[in-house]
Amino acid sequence: MKCLLAFISSLLPFASVCALEFHTTEDIKERNADGIELAYTVHTWIYQYDYGFDADGNPVKNDTSIYCIVTKSDSYRYDIVGKLRIPDEVRGIPVNYIDAEAFKNCTLMTEVEVPSSVTVIFSNAFFGCQHLESVVLPEGVSAIGERAFQGCVALKSITVPESLSRIDDYAFQACTALEEVKGLDLSIMFGEGVFTGCPKLVISDLSSARGTFPKILAGNTNITNAVIPEGVTSISETAFSGCIKLKSVTLPSSIASIGKLAFNGCSHLETIENLDLSISLGASLFKGCASLKDIDFSKLSGEIPDLLFSDWTGLESVVIPDGVTAIGEKTFSGCTNLNSISVPATVKEIRYGAFQGCTSLSEIEIPNTVESMGTNMFQDCGALRTATVPTVSKYAFRNCSRLEEVILKGQQKVLPEYSFSCCPSLKRVILPESVTAIMNHAFQNCTSLDEIRIPHGVVFLENNAFSGCTGLRSVYSFIAVPFMISDSCFPSEAKSGAMLYVPAGTSHLYETTPGWEFKSIVEMEEGQGISATLSDKGEMANDNYYDLQGRRINASPNEKGKMINEKARKGVYIRDGRKYVR
Repeated sequence: MKCLLAFISSLLPFASVCALEFHTTEDIKERNADGIELAYTVHTWIYQYDYGFDADGNPVKNDTSIYCIVTKSDSYRYDIVGKLRIPDEVRGIPVNYIDAEAFKNCTLMTEVEVPSSVTVIFSNAFFGCQHLESVVLPEGVSAIGERAFQGCVALKSITVPESLSRIDDYAFQACTALEEVKGLDLSIMFGEGVFTGCPKLVISDLSSARGTFPKILAGNTNITNAVIPEGVTSISETAFSGCIKLKSVTLPSSIASIGKLAFNGCSHLETIENLDLSISLGASLFKGCASLKDIDFSKLSGEIPDLLFSDWTGLESVVIPDGVTAIGEKTFSGCTNLNSISVPATVKEIRYGAFQGCTSLSEIEIPNTVESMGTNMFQDCGALRTATVPTVSKYAFRNCSRLEEVILKGQQKVLPEYSFSCCPSLKRVILPESVTAIMNHAFQNCTSLDEIRIPHGVVFLENNAFSGCTGLRSVYSFIAVPFMISDSCFPSEAKSGAMLYVPAGTSHLYETTPGWEFKSIVEMEEGQGISATLSDKGEMANDNYYDLQGRRINASPNEKGKMINEKARKGVYIRDGRKYVR
């Protein structure tokens, strides 16, 4: 009742200053033309104005407003059979409103005649009227309250007037037989889920939409094509969510923003005409769009928003254009069919989980220009085999079950915890000389890792750094003065079965330092086991070949024009920090 009074009070005549003198109510029962006794409440408000003037300039002291509302009665459920006719007035007072729950669950009512005096139908007014088949709302009705016709499962058609300005949340939810809404203007105000659960509803004419395109089509299983008219500036969140038969959408030039999940679950959507990725776009815009294979990425610039392309199951390849400086959090996460992506040198930052769960991505190369990479970057990328990255972060490659090789090209100092945990196929990781610490569980359960080279600058190995690496056969430590490490740093299988290679003259130090109790410790010769090669710019030169004097071996083209370093020269050379003999 408080909400009702507030709503009605907002409609009362304006005055500069007024005070409510008194409010009276009178409950009335009157029979309609069919002899059905209906209940009404008449509200009378008398206001006294401190000042105000009528049309002739005379002071106005008082104003009286009288409203009549059809109210709820338990007897309705049994008395109203077939058609209900609501009278225009009661005792000379116009019937203005149909009250909340007035005819709720009147299951025997099949039709309702709403008088022209009614302006508002309040919430749940006809909720659950299971046999109500048709409704014509007269000119003058301006608002339909939330859930007003929810669950009217026999309702096939409803006619709404031009005067209608708003339809509130779930007003027609679960009207499973509803096929048409005549006279519907898409420029009015719509609440949440107005027509959800109306599988037979067809709304093909979208030409009346202006401003914000509403959410009225969410879950519609009939629409196949949507042409959004000029004048629409934004599309609501989840506007087309669940439109599983939608194949094409044409956007107007006036569009400036699209809300999150706007096309969520549109599994047959193939094209979106005139989509400009430089406008404001919400998260998970194309989630579950399995048939949407490609869009124009050329207008992307600046920062790609968080989650923008997440769970887009139809996305197969992406070339990010120059001008993009940052990739947002989880931007491509869950793109399960993404198999290739190109990142330009303009990108400086890639945030948390940007490629997490891209289960078809087999290789990735991130340029050295990227200065910051968030956690969980490639976690759960089950098909990823090789990766070349400037740095790694916490959980960067966790659960990449097929990952075999990772090359770190930057000058990373700390290898974070769980960086490569649960990568059972990992065989090779090239660490830069700049690494000073390998953190907890960094290589946990990398069961295929048979060799690890610890750079000379490492001063800290945390607990369980290599726990579960049961396949280790060679551990090269270039640390001149070993420091104490936890017993859990290396698995017992490695300590008993792997060979620990240490700098010349240091074996006795390793034998007496806790945590390094390998069964077999062998000193390397001077210069043996070079751990890295650098280009003239000071960068890791992992794809280059060098002779033992440090001179680069130039690649030679074969008869097909392919550059082949490995066949360019026989003898001893260095590649990726290792000696090779050909």
